Amino acid sequence: MIIWRNTQTHRAFTLVETLLVLAVISCFSLLPVLAVKRWQEELAVAHFFSRFEKMLLVSQQIAIIEKYKTTLTVDRGNRMVTFATIGTDGKTGSDFEEDSFSEIIIPEAIYFKTATKARFTFIAQSGSPSSLSHVSFYRKDKPITVSYQIQMGSARFEKTVE
Repeated sequence: MIIWRNTQTHRAFTLVETLLVLAVISCFSLLPVLAVKRWQEELAVAHFFSRFEKMLLVSQQIAIIEKYKTTLTVDRGNRMVTFATIGTDGKTGSDFEEDSFSEIIIPEAIYFKTATKARFTFIAQSGSPSSLSHVSFYRKDKPITVSYQIQMGSARFEKTVE
């Protein structure tokens, strides 16, 4: 009498093992995505401060060189910073390319804790602020305050990070 034995065994992954491998692969693929998102937020904050400082200097230079009154408006409600000269106030036109300022959007990671709207004016010819001006921005995710003190007379600003 001949007895047939099935000597061939099938080896394969079980459903649980397959799901476990997929879960591990998913975790490893999500880690870079989360890191990139955090990096993009930091980049947006750095870009905002860089652009703010550049536009602050440009508006002061226009006040000195072109002898135009320039203004800086921080609008907390619309989350934007606007720079304006006589050519961008909507009343008069201007031939100067520098007068076509675009608004700077305040990133979500930053907030402006002063009044709903703050306006600072730089006097024509001197570039000095019309009053002692102080602008502070706060980080939501870190205990960091970035302040700009616009100095009278010298038309310079002092940046402090606390």
